[in-house]
Amino acid sequence: MDMGAAELFSEIRRLSSSEQLELVSDVWDELVRSDAVPVPDWHVEEIRRRLADDTSEATSGKPWASVKKGILNQ
Repeated sequence: MDMGAAELFSEIRRLSSSEQLELVSDVWDELVRSDAVPVPDWHVEEIRRRLADDTSEATSGKPWASVKKGILNQ
């Protein structure tokens, strides 16, 4: 017997919040595995741009210890 969307949603509402979150996570993982959710080209390009920025400016940041000391000395 196939369960309709309304019946399925009614069953999902009976789950606890943690069970619902686990279900959502499982469904998302299944979608990703099946390639059902395509990644737009602009997402891929943005990731490439950010990775390039991250590696090209590796020396522009400050060590955590230095930042922490500056905050604590204020």
